[in-house]
Amino acid sequence: MAFANAYGGTIAIGITDKTRTIEGVDFETEKLNDLLRVPFDYCNPTVKVEIERVP
Repeated sequence: MAFANAYGGTIAIGITDKTRTIEGVDFETEKLNDLLRVPFDYCNPTVKVEIERVP
């Protein structure tokens, strides 16, 4: 919600906080799908999002 109230931003998923190592994410998992649905399911009005998969 903070991004929606400001000028937007970027959220990176699959990076370890402590070491800042890119671990990646399995795009087939249900948990990731639930996370990507949040702007549509819980924001009224919905928030514009762009999803980019990085190899």
